[in-house]
Amino acid sequence: MSDPAAAPPLPHWKNGLDLTPAGLGWRGEPRENPWDRLPLDLKTQIPENLWNLGTQSAGVYLQFRSAATQLRVRWKLQEAWPYAPNTTGCGISGFDLYGRDAQGHWRWAGSVFTGNPAEGEGTLNRMPLDGQPREYRLYLPLRRRVLGLEMGSDAEIVPLPRDPRPPLAYYATSIVHGEGVGRPGMTQAALVARHFDVELLNLGFCGSARCEPAIAAALARLDPRLYLIDVLPNNSAAEAAERIPPLLDTLRTARPHTPILLLGDRIYGDATFCPVRDAVFSEKNQTLARIFADAQRRGMQHLHLHLDPDWYGEDREGTTDASHPNDLGAWRMAQKLIPLLAPLLA
Repeated sequence: MSDPAAAPPLPHWKNGLDLTPAGLGWRGEPRENPWDRLPLDLKTQIPENLWNLGTQSAGVYLQFRSAATQLRVRWKLQEAWPYAPNTTGCGISGFDLYGRDAQGHWRWAGSVFTGNPAEGEGTLNRMPLDGQPREYRLYLPLRRRVLGLEMGSDAEIVPLPRDPRPPLAYYATSIVHGEGVGRPGMTQAALVARHFDVELLNLGFCGSARCEPAIAAALARLDPRLYLIDVLPNNSAAEAAERIPPLLDTLRTARPHTPILLLGDRIYGDATFCPVRDAVFSEKNQTLARIFADAQRRGMQHLHLHLDPDWYGEDREGTTDASHPNDLGAWRMAQKLIPLLAPLLA
């Protein structure tokens, strides 16, 4: 983390809430804290651990425009530091900056690791920026609860208009929450969203994507462009057979025309030497295929399925701990998702 005392004071500061926060669903519904991913009513309806995961700001970002040569962030975070040994400190507790280049592509511009302190300030760019006016996107920490946030610059900071298009809703596990990646902007969810330049709601919950009826009802209150459902890693084959059909029925009843894409399980990185891994992987994917076929027989429309033999790559190099993607695995998964999503978003 850079030392703000060694840097000159910046003349322009804005509250992060005034800089077009994105990646937050259920707009207009009460929240316990404005940066939480879940609405307040779920606090008493879902397990405590799931609620706590929903207060972590994975996938939430700010959008603004500036001609800055210096960008700084001040934060106030909840004290708790989650145990996530396969994720870097920057991924757990860092802020990650992207900017648009002259061709309109998003490019990484800098990051700052907050460390353990609950409050602090840090400079995002290691060297002076070029001072050209451009759009920026600041990703919030994957595994911390943000209680306060300010952006500072040596040039005016202008909030961008909110994207009027419906977002994508990605309901999933720790693999989407961001376990294993190096920076908040490196999850496959963030990579996909930048590729299509769309807002995406990261609704990944570490170990807790269990399709609770309250979560299904809340998802149905959203009005997304697309639902991605990727829950097999947190459910056995028997649990998936019990839990996924009611989830689909709830979504389809509320949103009869919204596409739903069911995603199959990943195979563990050590499956080459552990035969039981392949057996569990095959059983889960076969169960999901039966769920899909049954839903089609019942007349469910706009439902899609993709079963992949290896989301992270055949060489098994795309994982930190056999289960979660590292940056390579997240990138590979995004490259497989992009052609799947393109026709659904056309």
